[in-house]
Amino acid sequence: MAASGVTATATILNGSANPFGNATTGWFRYGRANPGTCNGTFGTRLPASGGTALGAGTATVSYSQTLTGLTANTTYYFCAIAQNGAGTAFGGVLSFTTPDAPNVVTDDASNASTTTATLNGSVTPNGDATAG
Repeated sequence: MAASGVTATATILNGSANPFGNATTGWFRYGRANPGTCNGTFGTRLPASGGTALGAGTATVSYSQTLTGLTANTTYYFCAIAQNGAGTAFGGVLSFTTPDAPNVVTDDASNASTTTATLNGSVTPNGDATAG
């Protein structure tokens, strides 16, 4: 499943797994280098230990994990992993790119008088919610 809510510094990783009747835990691995295929040593584990309990049902269960501390304008790769008593399963590798930080320009002041002035600037948000 694709990452969602991607900003310059954070995103939500999404995955799913079918426990096939065994108590199952899900987590993710992510990094800046494409591993080609998901494995247990690729990048960084999220969370660092444990994971999301997916139950022991027989239907596919979705799970998510918030990832913070990302760098703007950077491509990241991630994959979902699930494990139960029968073994470990690895999802496919997906990617997302964080938007660039905003570009800001300070423009000349206008309507200047002896006691007031209007300060002006402009911003290009580069795909992320931006305040100025």
